[in-house]
Amino acid sequence: MQAMLVEFINKINHLEVVGSAKNTWEARRLIAKTRPDLVFLDEVLPGESSLDLLNELSRDGILVFLITGLEQPSPLLPTGALLRLKKPSWDTFEHDLRVYQDKVNEFFIINKT
Repeated sequence: MQAMLVEFINKINHLEVVGSAKNTWEARRLIAKTRPDLVFLDEVLPGESSLDLLNELSRDGILVFLITGLEQPSPLLPTGALLRLKKPSWDTFEHDLRVYQDKVNEFFIINKT
């Protein structure tokens, strides 16, 4: 899944993956090193809650899009997350890519500074 997400996100116009992590510990180390503009954060991670990391990223001014594999995620978007997207799959890769591209474009057009 991690490799697929890297390939997937690299196909979204104007985005480039600068790293990927398997857990929050790796993510913190990588984020401190690369200082990305945007993080795609899996809503469910092994070990520590992704919400703890989301709070830290939000405090540091890093934009966060949550991705989820949950069939019925909470209708409330956690504080600090800008939007929630369903995890893509190989079976629906092209469709999911269009959805992500549209959401990314929409977000950055609406929030253009």
